[in-house]
Amino acid sequence: MIWIAVCDDNKTESRAAKSLLLSYTARQTDTAFNIIEYNSSAGLLAALKSGHSFQIYLLDILMPGRSGIDLGREIHASNPSAFIIYLSSSPDYALDAFHVYAFQYLLKPVTGEKLFPVMDKVLALLKDTDFNCFLLKSKSGTVRLTCSKIQHVEYLNHQIAVFMEDGSIYTSI
Repeated sequence: MIWIAVCDDNKTESRAAKSLLLSYTARQTDTAFNIIEYNSSAGLLAALKSGHSFQIYLLDILMPGRSGIDLGREIHASNPSAFIIYLSSSPDYALDAFHVYAFQYLLKPVTGEKLFPVMDKVLALLKDTDFNCFLLKSKSGTVRLTCSKIQHVEYLNHQIAVFMEDGSIYTSI
């Protein structure tokens, strides 16, 4: 499961970004997504402090209270592997965004033509990284299991059994 946070104080813009993401994710049949929308940086920060974690963040730059740049800085400090994509109506903050390790900076209005190729790159990078995989030493050797495809894991008598979405079961030695 890939978790995506959308944070924009303008509810219309936030809904538009979420709608684009839903359109994009509907085409990705091999990956499950959960998209959560926030209408303030304070709301997203509260969710992060309560234990929510996201792999992808779509952030507005200009928000009351804490800017998207400041929010991105805090996200990156606690989760350096997160992908931050800024959505802004102004090109003036692009350099600031990349100082907080933004993956991309898109100008509003954001369209599928702009967002979908960026999401393709992010997904490719997420799928290539080891933190999305679970390595299990089995009788047949080390097996690399995609975390998003794991249904559940059981531990019994010093053995781990990993149950996959497709019904297969992998057992450790």
